[in-house]
Amino acid sequence: MNKATKEWLEALIEAGIIILIMFLFFWPVKVQGTSMKNTLEDGDRVIVNRVLGTFEKFEKGDIIVFKYNDGNKEIDIIKRIIADEGDCIKIQNDKVWINGTEIHEDYIIGETYGDIELVVPKDELFVMGDNRSTSEDSRNFGTIKKDDVVGRMIFKIYPFSEISVVK
Repeated sequence: MNKATKEWLEALIEAGIIILIMFLFFWPVKVQGTSMKNTLEDGDRVIVNRVLGTFEKFEKGDIIVFKYNDGNKEIDIIKRIIADEGDCIKIQNDKVWINGTEIHEDYIIGETYGDIELVVPKDELFVMGDNRSTSEDSRNFGTIKKDDVVGRMIFKIYPFSEISVVK
């Protein structure tokens, strides 16, 4: 094997390893729908850190992607964590309380409909979209299992003019 061929082969192997590492740790997701508006728009593309989801390294306020079975198939859904296991969540009169303290969410639009009061079960999360008036979330389908979390969103990568790290 000549020197040029060997260098090309090494470069291809290195590129393959980099791509493998990226897909093991990071995953691109396309946002579908308006439930996360104004934070995320329909068609935006984000990068999800899969390792943080696997090791449950997320907290209230994080935007996560999780698996959800809609009755016909399993789909990926993107929402924001509002409450963790053991938290008492109460929604009433367009306000949200966690453990008796009203939370202030400057990222939401629309009214937070629904009257709910529950304690989030062990190993589960209560999630909601940022566009509260159109979001189907834990107010509709209940809490989600932590095991169903694919990962936590870390970057918005499209549209290119809006590339950013998202909290």
